[in-house]
Amino acid sequence: MSSTDALCCSDFPPMNDAICSSLFQPIEGCAATSVYPRCSVVKKISRPQATNPKDLFFSLNPMSSSYSTTVVASGAVLLSTLSQRAMHIQALLQQHVSERVPSKLRVRFAQAVLAAPSAVGSNTDVQGLVTIVGDEIAQLLSALQLLQLWIQLQVPKVEDGNNFGVEVQKYAYVHLKESHEKWQKTWDSLAEYCSLRATAVEKLNMKASSESSTTTTVTSSKGGKEGDEEKSVTAKVEKQSHTGSQVAADALAAVVELDVKWYMNLVRALEGVRDQYAVTDDVISKNKEKIELPRGKNDRAGFNMF
Repeated sequence: MSSTDALCCSDFPPMNDAICSSLFQPIEGCAATSVYPRCSVVKKISRPQATNPKDLFFSLNPMSSSYSTTVVASGAVLLSTLSQRAMHIQALLQQHVSERVPSKLRVRFAQAVLAAPSAVGSNTDVQGLVTIVGDEIAQLLSALQLLQLWIQLQVPKVEDGNNFGVEVQKYAYVHLKESHEKWQKTWDSLAEYCSLRATAVEKLNMKASSESSTTTTVTSSKGGKEGDEEKSVTAKVEKQSHTGSQVAADALAAVVELDVKWYMNLVRALEGVRDQYAVTDDVISKNKEKIELPRGKNDRAGFNMF
């Protein structure tokens, strides 16, 4: 066995047999072959000559070439839908946001809590917005991530001069990256609402307590011709009290204010998603030519390395 030969004892499933058979050949007379049927010698591969680093990379990684083509095509399709997505968010706002005045929201939410103070349910208005905003942010994050990769795969190889287009690519990429980080934090914070509200509701104690007691007084007297006489007098005293009325008022306000705060923040978040689509569409559309052809039509994007 020459120094360029190597042993490969693979346990991959049959789906990789085609790949293995094209790269490996059996070792004649190798004792290990009887124990490990796939024990073989790596065939010498003649690597194609490529002057372009990207061509060399993809010639050795054909799956990467196919994936890159798919990403670039998907990115172009996504760009054509950004304005439509912004209009979709605007339609959601008109459909699900009927009130934007905090004082009116405060009255509405307080009435809902007072309707059943001992068994406060979830706020359907806020909970509905949490669901909608969560879905839209998740979709926005996927879009921003795809567009980042779309730009990265079109960055040309590093050369001296004529790098203005690369700077434009970097500007657009930074916009997408910072936007993605901001919306990821917003997404992560959505889970806090249920936790904070559960704590506030737990402190809301508006249960009325009643206290009653019964007192019985028995008096007896004896003597005279009338014989023995026994009198019994029964008195019942009942007291009612409402415990913790001041604490309950504060607890009520805490729940209501939390709901108002999150409702308004979620509305602003949904508006932000709408505006993010519009701004991203504007940034990329104005610089699309430089992003796709950073060095002009005669120099397609090369091997990317940000």
